[in-house]
Amino acid sequence: MNTKKYQSYYDQFPFVDKLRAERRENVLTKLVLALACALLVAIFALQNAGKVVVAFLLWHFEVSLALVILGSTLLGAVFVFLLGLVQQISRGRKIKEYRLRIKELEEQLAALSEKEELPLPVPEAGPGEGEEAFPQELNKDTLNQPTEGAGS
Repeated sequence: MNTKKYQSYYDQFPFVDKLRAERRENVLTKLVLALACALLVAIFALQNAGKVVVAFLLWHFEVSLALVILGSTLLGAVFVFLLGLVQQISRGRKIKEYRLRIKELEEQLAALSEKEELPLPVPEAGPGEGEEAFPQELNKDTLNQPTEGAGS
């Protein structure tokens, strides 16, 4: 993904840099855990290197248990990778759809603003650290109350 294209858009939101840093830390943590698991599996496989008979459907063959363990682990890792790839492609398509929808809505808003000569709203940066997304004074009771002069 070309991040330069969206850089100016993301600059509106001060919390994006914090999210990026957290994502980098997350990836590094996952990588270290994956390498530790791979090392443990390799040690386990090498300590159990005896010959075993493997039966699969019509085939029967004798192979080292270490190869069975490592092969099974590798097949599992490939399977998990493919599932993750499918999810990532699906998310990418949804993000693309959402961006197109946002663009359409922004164009409609601009057209309506020009038509009625209203000022365009300035995008908000979202809640900062320690701020809530919605003010405390807004709750079900205040939202469901009729406004003055409405319905009279």
